[in-house]
Formats: sequence, structure tokens, C-alpha cells
Amino acid sequence: MLVFVVICNLFITLINSFIAWKIWQMRQALASIADILIALDRISAQILYIAPYALAPGQIATRNLKKRYRQLNLQLRQIRIIITIVSLVYKIYQGQYRQSRYIQQIRKLTKEQPINAWLDYDDQLISQKARVN
Repeated sequence: MLVFVVICNLFITLINSFIAWKIWQMRQALASIADILIALDRISAQILYIAPYALAPGQIATRNLKKRYRQLNLQLRQIRIIITIVSLVYKIYQGQYRQSRYIQQIRKLTKEQPINAWLDYDDQLISQKARVN
């Protein structure tokens, strides 16, 4: 019986020693991983510290580009207005402005339906409703 107890204790001791050895290996691996993560943290902190200074010229260039784009857009709008005015003056000078289809259609519409026609139409509807009631 004593031999059985001693053998069981030795077996339990071997198992515990094996578990302790595996835990010690895992602790070493975790310590090396922690060292790597600390080094990465330091490197990333250094990179992120200089990042605003590296990005500042790009931000300034982008701001200047947007400002220049707005100026060019304004100049383009002004040029379009000038071209439209010059074209209109040229058409008037050539006598083509009065003959354009658009003006003729507007004249036809104004002759067919005067502006007061809408008021007359509303008055007719009101008088018809009064007759029905």
C-alpha cells in the first residue's frame, strides 16, 4: 500500500512539474510578445508624433488648390456672362434678335392668352359656383 501511495505521489509530482514547465514556457512567450508590443507602441508613437508635421504641407496645398478652384470658377462664370452679353449685342447688331423663334413664340403666347385671361377665368369659376348654389 505504501508503494502505491509513493508511486501515485510521484506520478502527481511529474504531472505538476510538466504543467509548471508548460506555464513557464507560456510566460516566456508572453513576455517576448509583450516586449514586441511595447517596441511597436514606441515606434508608432514616434510616427504619430511627426504625422501632423508631415501632413501640414499637404493640407496647405489642398487649401490653396480649393481657393484657386473657387477663383477660376468665378472667372469662368464671369467669362460666360461676358460671352452671352457679346453674343446678344452681336445678334441685336445683326438684326437677328427680333427674328428669333423664342421671341416669336413668346409673342404668340402673349397674344393668345393675355395675362388678364387668368383673372377672367377665375371670375367665371366663381360666378358658376354662385349660380349652382
